Amino acid sequence: MSSQRMFIEHLRRDRFGIGQSGPNPLALMLQETIRLLSAELYQKDIHFLSELLQNAEDNTYHSSVEPSIEIYLTKTDVTGTGAAATLLLLNNEVGFSEKNIESLCGAGQSTKKGKKSQGYIGEKGIGFKSVFLVTKQPYIITNGFRIRFDEEPHNEAKLGYIVPEWVDRPTDAVLQKVCSKTELPATVIILPLRQEKISEVAKQLTQIPAETLLFLSKIRMLSIYDQQSRPPTELVLSRSVEMTTSKNGSVETSTTFLTASNGRNGTQHSNYYMFKQTLKVPEEAKVEKRKDVDSWTITLAFPVDDRISSSCSIGDIFSFLPSDIHSGLPFLINSDFLLVSSRETLLFDSPWNQGIFRCVPEVFYNAFELLLNTTAFGLQSIPSVARMAMYKYVPVTACRNSYLERVRNDILSKLKDNNVILCASDVGRAPPSGQLCKPALARKIAPSFRELLKAAPKCPRFLRGSPWFLRRSSSYIVDSTLQENYGSVLRLLGVPDMSNDEYHQSLDSEDWMRSLPDDAYVKLLVFLSSKSSTLRSLRFLKYRGSDGRLQLASMDDLARNDGRSMYWDSGHRATAWLAGWTEVFQRWLTFNFVPSACAAKIRQHSVLENWLERTPFSVSELTACSLARQVLGAVTANSSNAKLAVLAMHFLFDLYRNDRSSYTSISNQKRNEPIVENDGAVSPYVASYVSTRPLLLPAACGAKWPLLLPSDAWRRGVRKLSEEYMESATIDLSDSDVRTEFVNFLKEQFLATDIPAFDPVDEALPPHYVGNVAASSLLLKWIKSRHCNAPAFTSSIKTTKWLKTSHGYCCPTVAFLPVPELLKVLKVEDVPFVDKDWMPLEEYKNEFRSLGVACEPGMGYATVLRCLGNMQKLPARQVDTAKVVRFYQYLSRCAEQELWRDVDVIWVPQSEGRAATWKKKEECVIHDVEGLFEELGVVPLDSCYERVMQDILQKRFDVCEKPSIIKFCELWQRWSSKGKDVEVQKAYTVWRELVEAKLVSSRPTSTPYLKVFRASSCVPSIPACEKNAATVKLLPPAKTVMVDQLELEHLFRNTNPRPWVAWYPASQEINTQELYEVYSWLGVKTISECAESETDTSCMSLSLGRKLVWDEGYIHLGLFRAILGYLALSLSVKERQTIVQELLRLKEVELETGLKVHWTLRVGDTTRHAVSERMLYWNRERQELAYVDEGQRKKRNTEFGTEFARIIAEGLLFHHRDLIPGMERHLSMLAFSKFDVMEVDNMLIKHNMRLYSEDETFLKTGVIVDPSKADAEKNLHGGEAVAEMEPFVLPDVPETEEDQLERDSRISERPADSRSTTIVVAPSSYSPAFVAATPRPPPLDNRKYLLEQAFQVLSSLDEIKDEAWTMELPDEVFNSEKISAWRETYLPTVRRLLDYPPEEGYLKPGMRTGMSLDKMLTAAFLDAGNFPGVKGSSHHHLSVVGAACLNLCLAMELVKLDDNHHGGVNGAYKLTNTSLLAACFHACGLDESVLRSSNSAAVSDLVGASVARALLAVGFCAYDDGLGEVRRIYQEVFLAALGDALG
Repeated sequence: MSSQRMFIEHLRRDRFGIGQSGPNPLALMLQETIRLLSAELYQKDIHFLSELLQNAEDNTYHSSVEPSIEIYLTKTDVTGTGAAATLLLLNNEVGFSEKNIESLCGAGQSTKKGKKSQGYIGEKGIGFKSVFLVTKQPYIITNGFRIRFDEEPHNEAKLGYIVPEWVDRPTDAVLQKVCSKTELPATVIILPLRQEKISEVAKQLTQIPAETLLFLSKIRMLSIYDQQSRPPTELVLSRSVEMTTSKNGSVETSTTFLTASNGRNGTQHSNYYMFKQTLKVPEEAKVEKRKDVDSWTITLAFPVDDRISSSCSIGDIFSFLPSDIHSGLPFLINSDFLLVSSRETLLFDSPWNQGIFRCVPEVFYNAFELLLNTTAFGLQSIPSVARMAMYKYVPVTACRNSYLERVRNDILSKLKDNNVILCASDVGRAPPSGQLCKPALARKIAPSFRELLKAAPKCPRFLRGSPWFLRRSSSYIVDSTLQENYGSVLRLLGVPDMSNDEYHQSLDSEDWMRSLPDDAYVKLLVFLSSKSSTLRSLRFLKYRGSDGRLQLASMDDLARNDGRSMYWDSGHRATAWLAGWTEVFQRWLTFNFVPSACAAKIRQHSVLENWLERTPFSVSELTACSLARQVLGAVTANSSNAKLAVLAMHFLFDLYRNDRSSYTSISNQKRNEPIVENDGAVSPYVASYVSTRPLLLPAACGAKWPLLLPSDAWRRGVRKLSEEYMESATIDLSDSDVRTEFVNFLKEQFLATDIPAFDPVDEALPPHYVGNVAASSLLLKWIKSRHCNAPAFTSSIKTTKWLKTSHGYCCPTVAFLPVPELLKVLKVEDVPFVDKDWMPLEEYKNEFRSLGVACEPGMGYATVLRCLGNMQKLPARQVDTAKVVRFYQYLSRCAEQELWRDVDVIWVPQSEGRAATWKKKEECVIHDVEGLFEELGVVPLDSCYERVMQDILQKRFDVCEKPSIIKFCELWQRWSSKGKDVEVQKAYTVWRELVEAKLVSSRPTSTPYLKVFRASSCVPSIPACEKNAATVKLLPPAKTVMVDQLELEHLFRNTNPRPWVAWYPASQEINTQELYEVYSWLGVKTISECAESETDTSCMSLSLGRKLVWDEGYIHLGLFRAILGYLALSLSVKERQTIVQELLRLKEVELETGLKVHWTLRVGDTTRHAVSERMLYWNRERQELAYVDEGQRKKRNTEFGTEFARIIAEGLLFHHRDLIPGMERHLSMLAFSKFDVMEVDNMLIKHNMRLYSEDETFLKTGVIVDPSKADAEKNLHGGEAVAEMEPFVLPDVPETEEDQLERDSRISERPADSRSTTIVVAPSSYSPAFVAATPRPPPLDNRKYLLEQAFQVLSSLDEIKDEAWTMELPDEVFNSEKISAWRETYLPTVRRLLDYPPEEGYLKPGMRTGMSLDKMLTAAFLDAGNFPGVKGSSHHHLSVVGAACLNLCLAMELVKLDDNHHGGVNGAYKLTNTSLLAACFHACGLDESVLRSSNSAAVSDLVGASVARALLAVGFCAYDDGLGEVRRIYQEVFLAALGDALG
């Protein structure tokens, strides 16, 4: 055995207790291990690679080897563990020592602890444990050791992960074959990979970045071979270091070269300038983990080239190995940072890391300064580092991390406070410190200005004549290369651009500017072209004025347009005609020229030429076109100078004749040409303005407009050219040809015009042309030739009397065109017709129509209407009726109702007994109604005009066919004021109209005439019950009544005096209801409102009336369903159910005699009395509904049903009086059937009514019960009502004919309206039980179980025959034969019930609720066990509750026995009662001595009440919880029954 194996066996025995008995000595170590492993979990499975690299970096190597790592990923299962893939790591270190092995067998016991100062980067002692994330059994072969670890706990040590185990596999030969090596290095780590980790490990191996080796001091090469991929891949990373330089022992600089090569991307290279500086650790930054470290080593890596690309992204913050932090800085930082165990991020809040970050800006500045001053440190021979390239490492982009952003800001602050800006050596002054200066003192200048500065010293007078920037400024010019390539860096460091003031100071010398040679001057202009917007006051543009001197002009000078127009001096003279015009305009224009030599140099640069030719310089060639622009500019500048404007117009005309192309080029600028008007005013010419304000030719050129327009007319609408345009000294306008050519020029180029060539403007035309035939003809032609859209113009000529007509000169709107169609309707003497000899009328017919001349029938209505109005002013004897009729007939064709409404008077010709006159339209009607309205001054026209004219006056002139409703109101008011009687026929006529007019409903009652009518009108009245009255008496509304109840009218007809009632006609042509609405609106009350009644209720005491039981009266389920069905249409659920509950408190009382009612009628100041008899009365105080006996009801059936419906409707709906009539009609139709349920349901369906689910549920709750029950229970319990119990629900089965014959006569038979029946206890004075058809579904959850229990009990009657709780009964009652009979009777029923689907319940549709005794007993028996205490129990439990029901069955069987067997029926009856009582006592748990001490005869009446109450109690038990509650209920019910029986 080798010494290494002996060491392992010794370690297993001594440390882990393997092979020894006793407790494990590693308890404390185990605790520490678990704590560290749980606290230091890694976040990524692939973290083990970093840990292995870290361990390899900390290993020791021989000086003769180059430290390297080789990693193989193979499919070969070299360990024999069945792994699908195996990872091998080979490291050429010296190998593991025994101490190293021992440290692996623990946690937190690293041999590198406390040795950070010696260069170790591992410290925690758990790094190797990370391999368990990808493998279950790692192997280590090193220095003769061949061991493995297992994550599964050892059987004896009870530990995993840290217990070593010696292995013989794999052998060296196998490993050499896999790695293709003849000799293995000192250390080999073998990891059989977990199946789920293979793909992730393979992926991460190919993504290891080359920069992983950047900050390692030992590892020079990392080789990765993936043999499992197809094809196999290979990745080799290498690192080399050259040119290490040291300064003062604390600073080291070097260049590191990284190489990454693989089969896919080839070989990539990257080199980094490395700057390493050692700094002392301050006290405030020290932490416990680094308490033995006194200094930091911070290394900055500056990528010289592009970084080697990698498929995975790594950070640029290193703690020897890369982290996942992306700082955003353009360089890499490495130091002894404190990391989380996963090495993925830093502990940013650690004082140690914060102290390192505070030192980074100083280290960066030292590196920056070293690169900028390479000569000071002997670094001239570093070929890969350029001096200017150092600026690319200035952090421009902000960092997302706040700690790193602080580092970035500190770096920038450090740079801003030191000389780091490289200045230019060829221009400007040099800084005192050499070529570098602070950013605040540096200036960036324009490239063109830099070129100018380079060329300026060659000028002999440059420095002598200028306050030059180079001599007096304390700023320095930035190097051109730095400014061009690193503008963002300069902006970030605060290097400003040279200000405009500094530029201005540099160039503000006119002598120097004039002395510049042409070449230098051109460069100056190139620079100034980029600063044109900021150096506007600098005088730099050279020109020669009219005096020949060389002068300078600024942009501001030229922008002010001070007369210095600039032109290129081309050396060519202007043409003769153009020269003449320059002399004409020399008062307003000045011409300046750029020197010819300078102009030639400038015009060689097209950019400069274009710049100077733009505003404000506007340097150009002096051509006809440029002269024209100058002239137009001068005209614009002197816009009020009329003489200059006229000269400019003549110049433009001459330019148009001599140089048409130049004129065309400036034609768009002629809009600036001012126009001189005939009154001397000068206004700008705008082409678009001409279309809205025409420009008229001068009157001297033969224009036509003076015929219609005075010289001062339409000043705002048109512009008239001045006569001065026709006088010129430069052009000969006296020549007719030139004159015509000039007029055409004005027309074509300036759109000058004349009548009728332009549209009239929207102004009134002065009437001076009236009476001028030529002017009138021109006006008509003007209207015909132009589209006139000028309302004011059109209106003026329409209202001016310029048309010659048969009635003299008239306005066009009152004239008629003499066409045959009009002459057939009107005569010439009726209206003015246009003179047919004046113009060709047919040719201008459309124009006449547009002017308002009536050209055909259907026009000229206003004129006719006006003529008609003029006739109204004439005396009646001068009015021609035929002419009026012609006017009426002509106006009847008008479709404009406004004209008809203007006719407010109508001509009434002379007729018999009436003179001709004009009457207001409202005083005229076509027909009078029976001549009633003559007294109101209304004139009927049917006696004056023929039928055709009557239709015209009615349809076209709104003459009413009959008097209006207002007239009817006035007529009735007139009659009311007289107080005389009115014939019935006249009253009928008036009130028929008032009712048909919907006097109240369709008109606002606030209308004035209605207010008067209401206040002063009387009501037509007749004596009560009077028939065939000839006249009506007009009475005030307070002295008459409306008959709404004929019964009351007949009741009071014999009183003295007889009351007056409102009249209504005998025929049905007048709607009586609407007539009564009018009466009511006038203030007439109904007779029911004026009548008061008092009922004599002395006969309603109980001693005089018989109290009806539940089934004898009218108030039961059918009535409730009828009321709820009707109210569901109008009221909410809560409202209608509250109303119905009012009936629950009512007791129905039958009286032998009717009720006396005493009536009092008060109308006005008169009182009358009468007495009547009532069949029905609702006494609310005593909650009683009393009515006559059945005999009287049958005699007066109709009367009783109607009165019952009215009493119920009024009693229930006194808060909803609008629903009372409908309810009364609804109930009266059902009262004859005593509200039979089936009849009620049929009626509801017929009238589209129904009960909603809420109402059905309300009826099912069982609140609809006999009200007498509550009183009986209240008396029994000392005045307190017993708590309401839920009703007992009986199941039902299909009936047979035999069942119907045996139906108990004490069970009421009623039609079914749902699927179940509720048994309600009958009062003690009426023993038969009562079945009310109140819907209530049975419980379905325990129904099946209950039936099964019933089936079981019935099947086992033989076994329970001798049970102690059964009573001693004769064999005839309880024998085998009887038991068989029961079984035959009841078992089929139970079977049928069991077969029914639960959703159908106990009853199927169509079944009747009538039940035989057998079925009632069966239901009682079934419900007896329907409570939780019975479920799953034995017969003993059934003896408590089921005994009552079973014994009840036995007792009832005794009733059926023949009286010969047991002393007759009485004996059997007594035995039945005794058995029933015994069963009830037994079920209630009471002492049976009470039964023995009781008088049997006294309790014999218990049969009816006790049976029903027992059944009710049994049914109620189905819904209770617990046996105790069942006993309590039985006791209460039984005592109640006993109390009823004993009186």
